[in-house]
Amino acid sequence: ANIAQIRKRFDQQESRITQSKNELPTLLDKIEKELETGEVKHARNDIKRAKKLLANLPGKDSNLHHRYQRVNNQLRELQDWQGWATTPKKEALCQEMEAMIERDIDPAEKARQIHQLQDDWKKLGAADPKQSQQLWERFRSAAEKAYAPCKEHYAELAKQRQENLAKREALCAEMESFFESNDWEKPDWKQVERLLQKKRNAWRDCGPTDRKPGKEVTQRYHAICDKLQAKLRTYREENREAKEELIERVTRAQELE
Repeated sequence: ANIAQIRKRFDQQESRITQSKNELPTLLDKIEKELETGEVKHARNDIKRAKKLLANLPGKDSNLHHRYQRVNNQLRELQDWQGWATTPKKEALCQEMEAMIERDIDPAEKARQIHQLQDDWKKLGAADPKQSQQLWERFRSAAEKAYAPCKEHYAELAKQRQENLAKREALCAEMESFFESNDWEKPDWKQVERLLQKKRNAWRDCGPTDRKPGKEVTQRYHAICDKLQAKLRTYREENREAKEELIERVTRAQELE
């Protein structure tokens, strides 16, 4: 049993070695191309995979070890160079974000510009390690201060959307109550028509709501409108038929005369 376990571990180790020998050269070729084109982010992810594969290989003097060490050194040099080039760009973004704090513009436009600066920041690589964290804290702090008035603006809009939703729900409740309590044996059809027109106007005057609850209350509104419209259609159809019958009776009476 012990021999079987040892053989199993040995076979697994051999399998990992074979996989690493097969996969690592292609992966190192890929990393070299990424470094040539400046794709640091992809190269950084692939170098991690290469390191794991390399750990499966015995010995440290093989060609694959040398190639790995070379591309790893190239990656570090490229990261250092990009950090040196990125630092002034991030400093400029910090200045722009700090200027945004005092900029008196429409909150929605201000929020858009803040998000654009944040996107620009994300597109940049790492800065000089000595300044990277300090620059990030400076940028983040300025963004929070610049966004504060926008946050208040959107909070007010959210409150208005809640109030609009309450208005729409109350309007639906009134129409539903009217439908349930109305005497449909002897209805006042003009009152029904006036109610529908009045509530349609009121619905149009209601402002926007949040999407999900707004969709639900809209479905509720259309459902009660359809019920009232169905009653009106039935009445109008019956009224039309009655008038046609009356016209036919008068016509026949005239013909008999």
